[in-house]
Amino acid sequence: MPYLAAHAMNAPTPAPRDDDRDGSAAPRSSDEAATRYWGAIYAYIRQSGRRDDEARDLTQGFVADVLLGRDLLSKLDEGRGKFRTLLLSAVRNYLADAYRFDHAARRHPADARIVRDDAAAESVHDRASASPESAFHRAWVGMLIREACDALRADCAARGRDMAWDVFERRILRPMLEGAAPTP
Repeated sequence: MPYLAAHAMNAPTPAPRDDDRDGSAAPRSSDEAATRYWGAIYAYIRQSGRRDDEARDLTQGFVADVLLGRDLLSKLDEGRGKFRTLLLSAVRNYLADAYRFDHAARRHPADARIVRDDAAAESVHDRASASPESAFHRAWVGMLIREACDALRADCAARGRDMAWDVFERRILRPMLEGAAPTP
């Protein structure tokens, strides 16, 4: 299974909201946004050509500096568009700023600075996608599917229908998401 799909299936998610059917409504808090959208932010950064460790660092930096530090949610104006669009633009701008900062440092390195050879580092990421935007949207949809599955699993458990969930998961959900063969 590709790493991004595995990450999307294993990432923690907050409970789905009744007022957010398509995942585009603004989160209620910065902490909710950080937890809920980490996977989509990471997917965009990773697909933009960064190595896994660099993408994780940049994602964490974005969450700390922009989402929490600059309080991105306070800049949301629902009349101007969806939260998803604001978030994607903010990630693009953050990456551009990080690129400028990194390359300015390379032009004027400090005494003991070592420049990494990024081309030599091998990493595994989804190369089927042509753009970071596609990776972002794919991770966003993965988050929505994960939230819907969590809600359905909880509903089945509450109604004593654990066996129905198990059959659905083994025969439909896993084959669809992971490409696994359905189990009888």
